[in-house]
Amino acid sequence: MIAKAFMHLVDTAREKSAAQQWGEAADLWTQIVAENPTSGAF
Repeated sequence: MIAKAFMHLVDTAREKSAAQQWGEAADLWTQIVAENPTSGAF
């Protein structure tokens, strides 16, 4: 995944979390961690 697409995914996950759309947010965070398991910021 290229960096711009990855950061878009992070931004979307943050938006879903802020909107309390937990199911969608959890799916996105799972994908983010799978792509970058070493970054504690995500």
